[in-house]
Amino acid sequence: RLAVDTLARGRTPAALVATASVCQEVNDLESAARDLDEAIALAPEWAAAHFERGKVWLRLDHMEEATRSFRAAAERLPGFGAAWGNLGATLGELDRPGEALAAFEHLLALDPSSPQAVNNVGVVTRELGRLAESEGSFRRVIELEPDLAFGYYNLGHTLFLQGRYH
Repeated sequence: RLAVDTLARGRTPAALVATASVCQEVNDLESAARDLDEAIALAPEWAAAHFERGKVWLRLDHMEEATRSFRAAAERLPGFGAAWGNLGATLGELDRPGEALAAFEHLLALDPSSPQAVNNVGVVTRELGRLAESEGSFRRVIELEPDLAFGYYNLGHTLFLQGRYH
């Protein structure tokens, strides 16, 4: 109700993005998409609106559109790590590992101690057959976050692919 009241006082990009977030929380993706499209029309250079639109596209399982939205957010705000991370993830889902790796490497440059970023680089380098590089990434994940199970799992998988079963 408060979000709708806010929109009644003025359909600003910030109010539209906030309302779209509320709509996403209650699974009203149609309204979220409508409000985000309006926010983008009003403020096409605002990275947050593109990022949130990408999240709606993800929930609708439209990976190409989600990729476009996350790329738009990352291009408009190059220091926006979440945009680079989501861009890499959607590119990975689209089986575009080279582009996914570039996005994850950009994220890693922004946050070199992010276990998730290092893990994502490891996964993509493994998919590209660069197993030694992948192994190094997963060992780094374990150093950064010793309690993160995915670091160990992914390291084990990579060692297995190298024939290093023990």
